[in-house]
Amino acid sequence: MPKGGDYYKCFVHVDDAVGSIIAILEKESFGESFIIADSMPVSFKEFSNFTADQISAKHPGSVPVFLAKAVLGTDLIKLLTTPIKVSNKKILKIYDFKYPNYKDGIKQVVSELKSKNRI
Repeated sequence: MPKGGDYYKCFVHVDDAVGSIIAILEKESFGESFIIADSMPVSFKEFSNFTADQISAKHPGSVPVFLAKAVLGTDLIKLLTTPIKVSNKKILKIYDFKYPNYKDGIKQVVSELKSKNRI
């Protein structure tokens, strides 16, 4: 992880991304803007460590920024490491998230992958 993962991100389970879009269409909220993200901004390091714990993997380490830029490019590393915290209050008025935080979403994904013997 460049910069040790010390930057905040907001995640959303694919089911909630689709459910949110359907709710917007059903409410005919055309021309409005919505932020579709879960209710728990988290550092990328915490997210990665939690995910690793769910699959019994080692926690990922840190990569020097210059090396990450050399491999992935400056623009991608800037996008990855730019902290983002957003509010999803508006979308919550019309849609109830099935997975309101990243932990619930990751647990569901891991459970599904394990049931299909993919991890």
